Amino acid sequence: MPSASSRTTLFDSGRVPLWFRIPALAFGIFAVWLAAAISAHRLFGVNLGLDFKAARGSFLLGAIAALLIGAIWIYVWFLQLRVFFDAGPQEVTVARRGYLRWHEQRISLAGCRRLQVRCVSGVFGERSWSLTGQFADGQDKLIVDLYRLSDAVALRERLAAAMGLPVEQQVLPPVGMRERSVPALLGRAVGGSAIGASILAISVTQLYKALHSPREPIALNPLSVLFFACAIFAIVFCLAFLPGWNVPIVRELLRRRSPSDRDAPPGTGRQQPPSKTLL
Repeated sequence: MPSASSRTTLFDSGRVPLWFRIPALAFGIFAVWLAAAISAHRLFGVNLGLDFKAARGSFLLGAIAALLIGAIWIYVWFLQLRVFFDAGPQEVTVARRGYLRWHEQRISLAGCRRLQVRCVSGVFGERSWSLTGQFADGQDKLIVDLYRLSDAVALRERLAAAMGLPVEQQVLPPVGMRERSVPALLGRAVGGSAIGASILAISVTQLYKALHSPREPIALNPLSVLFFACAIFAIVFCLAFLPGWNVPIVRELLRRRSPSDRDAPPGTGRQQPPSKTLL
């Protein structure tokens, strides 16, 4: 990372608590070793301590799933976010710790007039908070996403003080479906549905093949447990994801087709909820 003398630290998430990092790292290493054992057995017939002779499911998908799971849990050990500000070029640096080094993103805020915090709603109702800069031409530039409102508000106050901007006291509501165009809604629906349907089809197909395999009865070895757990999780996730993703879009498209809303003059009808004011 560049020298801290030229920059001011505005935010540091800190490391994940050690009591959680150690078990996460151990589980991640086990998952990566499981992926290596599956690959070694399938490709070279080498036994790394696990017997996969009576295993059910796809060896390829099992190895990929184990590797991805291990990589995610190992990353918990390194997870950290920092935000710096350099007053000279009016530049914010968002630094994220990776496996081997820090990854930095530099964002120029020269000409920024306001700093805003907006709530971002996820598919399943989860929320995050995005800090954005608004410029004179009306353009908004995303600075960073945080998962706690208190962190986002504190970062906005520190950055506004460092840049000499007025401190805002409002939190903007999520961007609603009404603010999106019809092509954007259709693209969002088609893209999300295609991804969810593909994962669902692959999971159901592989699970069906594993259950109807003419091999020996299902054995409780790590590959079988991993495969069935991932397949069932993927199916449940997709069944919850597809309605949660598409129902709001369908409702908005139907609303726009209704004569009462289509013919209403601008500024009438249901409005977006007002911004929250922090006390």
